[in-house]
Amino acid sequence: MDAVLAIVGLCEDQRPQLFLFDELFRGTSTTERIATAEAVLRELLERPEQVDRAAPGARVVVAATHDRELVRLLDRHRAAYHFTDTVGLDGLSFDYRLREGPAVSRNAVALLQACDAPARVVRRARA
Repeated sequence: MDAVLAIVGLCEDQRPQLFLFDELFRGTSTTERIATAEAVLRELLERPEQVDRAAPGARVVVAATHDRELVRLLDRHRAAYHFTDTVGLDGLSFDYRLREGPAVSRNAVALLQACDAPARVVRRARA
């Protein structure tokens, strides 16, 4: 939390900035994780109207998340990109080609099955 708040404190700095986040607030409750991540990311993404977004003080924010709700909440404030994955005999693999839009694939149940989880566990997960 301290590191994230220190980053938020940099919002007043007019120098160019690049912020990278991976699963912001992971390990916290789903509802609060999404709410706090949205608040922080919007603070970093929204600039005062008098600041020209193309000016030298431009800010770039990149946030990786599996929270579809967070992606939806930030829809007006960001462009979404994703990697496509496949689950095969060797497990999960990516082609590392960036694609526009939020991810639509689901892989947790397929991974359960690929890792030889009991059939009843896979059926429950699918249900």
